[in-house]
Amino acid sequence: MLQKLDYDFTPTPLRLIVHGSSGGKIPACFYRLVDNLTDLRGAPTEIEALTMDIKPAIDVDTTWVVPLFLFPGKHVCNDVPKIINRLNHQGVKTQALPFLGSWPVWLSLLMDFVNRESTYNSLALLHHPINTDLGRHYLTYLKYLLKIPIITWDNGRDVVEQNYSHYSLVPYSLAPNRNLQDLSTFQGLTSLLEIDSFQLALLDFLSLLP
Repeated sequence: MLQKLDYDFTPTPLRLIVHGSSGGKIPACFYRLVDNLTDLRGAPTEIEALTMDIKPAIDVDTTWVVPLFLFPGKHVCNDVPKIINRLNHQGVKTQALPFLGSWPVWLSLLMDFVNRESTYNSLALLHHPINTDLGRHYLTYLKYLLKIPIITWDNGRDVVEQNYSHYSLVPYSLAPNRNLQDLSTFQGLTSLLEIDSFQLALLDFLSLLP
C-alpha cells in the first residue's frame, strides 16, 4: 500500500465504490467511513453505489477510485472500469486501486482474524455467489491462505446448517447482508464491518493513502 509522506501536503480525494442496494441505498457503515475519512484526511471522500440511477456529482479534479469489493466478480471486472472511464471523460484525473479483497494488508488482517478465532471456534467463511473464472481462482487462493471451508450463502439455510452445523459462519461481506439474516452466524453478525478490528483497519488503510 502507498502511504502518506512525512511532510505536509494535501491528500488526494477518494471515491469509494460500493455495490449498494435497490434504489442506490448505501448502508450506514459506509457513510460513517466517509465521514471519518474526510475528517482524518482533510480531503473530500465521495461514495458511489453501482445501483444508483443518478451518479453523485464530481466536485474534484483528481481522485483515487477505491473499489470496496471482496471478490473479482463482474462488478470489479466490468463496472469499475466503466466508472474510471466516465470520470476520465469528465476531466477528472483518476488513479485506481485494485479491489479491496486483493490487498495484501487486507488478506493479512483476514488471516490474523481466522487464526485468532480458530483457537476457540471452527470457522467457515460465507460469501456471495461467484460467477466468473477469475472469482473462482480467487476463492481457491483464499482457501489456500485461510485453510477453512468457504461456502456460498445461496446453498440454502437447510444445507448450510446441516453440513456446517459445528462451524461458526463468518460473513465475508463488508456491509450487512439480508441473505445472512436467517443463518446462525459468528456472533450473530451479517458483515465484517460489524467487527471492530475490520472497521478500524479499513479506516486506517484508507487514511494512509497519499
